[in-house]
Amino acid sequence: ELRAHGVRNLFMEIAVNKEVTENFRLTFRKSVVSVLNEYGLIDQYTSLINPLYLDYNDLKIITEKKANIILCPRDLNYFTNRYFPIDDFIGHGIRFSIATGWLGEDLLKDVRLFRNRYKELNLSSIDLLMAITKIPYKLYFNGDNSGYDFSLDINKQADMIMIDISDTRFQFFPEDFEFRNVCDFLVDNLTAYNVSDVIIGGR
Repeated sequence: ELRAHGVRNLFMEIAVNKEVTENFRLTFRKSVVSVLNEYGLIDQYTSLINPLYLDYNDLKIITEKKANIILCPRDLNYFTNRYFPIDDFIGHGIRFSIATGWLGEDLLKDVRLFRNRYKELNLSSIDLLMAITKIPYKLYFNGDNSGYDFSLDINKQADMIMIDISDTRFQFFPEDFEFRNVCDFLVDNLTAYNVSDVIIGGR
């Protein structure tokens, strides 16, 4: 009914609780992902939030339908001891973005929490910044950034985050000004109070 009324993006918390997930499977003889897929509700506009208990078939459906995953590091850290299988999602080429969830207050701090918890994946700072900027922009705000050049130009509406580097609490001293090193510095040091302005669509 939501889809019939023009709702395109669906955000769903599924397979978060082991007991509920198993009860659902016993009741319907299949997983919640399989049932949603039968109703045509798993596609590129579907985002699953912190799905901890997925099986191989669920991953296969999510991959084939190009669905998305939203990770909330602080929620995962607080509510479960279970290891989140982010490496499986990455291995299947499933897109993921990082969000604050119920408990998060500062998205940039949550990015560091995520990086520190999954150090063995060796995700670059560029990948982490993309997970809170370019990927969610494209997925959730209808942003066609396939040819995005991240530059200022005449008659181009600006989507920008302004960082105040004059604040004495924030010393902007990356190793050098290579793109990768600047990204490393931002992921290591940036917090919400360093953001002075946000410009969306030129406003």
